[in-house]
Amino acid sequence: MAGIDNNIEKISEGIFSYLEFLKLFKKVKNDDIVSQELQNKNKFSYIFRQFELECYLIDKKYFDEFRKAINFNELINLLNPINEENKNK
Repeated sequence: MAGIDNNIEKISEGIFSYLEFLKLFKKVKNDDIVSQELQNKNKFSYIFRQFELECYLIDKKYFDEFRKAINFNELINLLNPINEENKNK
């Protein structure tokens, strides 16, 4: 039974980490824009956006399988908003 509990805990931590990532990712930060206008009226612009996030890349196919296996869309309804009370559910 301890192995199952350990797997459930890992899955839960993964879900919470993903939801926290989405919340931080959606926070808007000011972009740094560098522009240069040349003599022939062409204008070049470079936009830099900084994210203060750490994440891992996961193949979408496997992530979608994971979401389906754990009924992710139904879990989201239970976890909104993300707080300790809802995490304990």
